[in-house]
Amino acid sequence: MAFSTHPRDVRDVLARFLWGTVLEIGPGYQPFPTADGSTVIVADRPLTVPRDELFPELADAPPFIAPDVELDLDTDRLKAFDDASFDGVVASHVLEHLAEPIGALVEIGRVLRVGGFAVLLLPERTRTFDAGRIPTSLAHLADEHRNAVSEISREHLAEYLGHVEGREREVRDDELELHRRRSIHVHCWAAAEFLPVIAAAEMHSEHSWELVEILLPEDVVDGIEFALVLQKVPRTPTPFLQKLGDMWCQLVVLYPHRNADHLASLSAVLVRDQAELAVDGDQESVMTLADQVAQLYRASANRTPTDTAPSTRNRKTVLARVANRIVRSLRGMRISRE
Repeated sequence: MAFSTHPRDVRDVLARFLWGTVLEIGPGYQPFPTADGSTVIVADRPLTVPRDELFPELADAPPFIAPDVELDLDTDRLKAFDDASFDGVVASHVLEHLAEPIGALVEIGRVLRVGGFAVLLLPERTRTFDAGRIPTSLAHLADEHRNAVSEISREHLAEYLGHVEGREREVRDDELELHRRRSIHVHCWAAAEFLPVIAAAEMHSEHSWELVEILLPEDVVDGIEFALVLQKVPRTPTPFLQKLGDMWCQLVVLYPHRNADHLASLSAVLVRDQAELAVDGDQESVMTLADQVAQLYRASANRTPTDTAPSTRNRKTVLARVANRIVRSLRGMRISRE
């Protein structure tokens, strides 16, 4: 069931996916809710200086939660944990801070048991101070993954500070060190723009992902974040990208309050990232998916007020038919992976 209402605290809704033994990565001072009876292991990076000295803006906030395991996700990954050791993993507003997110997603999948859930929350690029920044492309992330990048680059920091301050300037060495310790939004995405990152991570994994739930900014009043709930499943011949046409389209279009622009965004990002998402040069399959999602967007966005005013059911029926045609088409696609 998707978020068809506006819950006061969506984290309580997402908690139902976090049961059994749960790993929470980087909770800060606010632990993520989990299902009753769960056991939570907290992993976070060590602070080399007092919290309030590094984050003076948090002087009045509660103290950070003491981690059970100290690690730096950029350098240590999750090597402190065995394969398939958790029923759930939650990373809330963590991945955008990392130097190399694809590798982190691969690690999250590794430590999850088959059938377990990864709950990922990230800031929506268009609704935070990242608005106006260029979304991080998959080509950029793939290059960082190939090169096993483990620290924030000077170029990333210069881009971030240039956006925040509104001017270009040289980054001093002391600023670079400070912001590496504080951690910035190294990367930024809107909800649909992040989906190819998951597809890329699956290509480097021994398992597959299923997208089972989403949270979009419009699901809550003044929402500034999105959430994806992924379930780890045994490796299947059907890659995440191919299943995406079914999962994303249904989760977006079948709920009237959700913005059809999420479809246009997915179509655009597939076109942008087609080279990285295709294997053996088969970019045509990725472009087929982009075209099909664009068709669904046009069917949704071009409806007239009279099409939707009398009945939500009419809209759902029409869009479901379009979505089903897309799914049937996608089943004949060839999208390869490693």
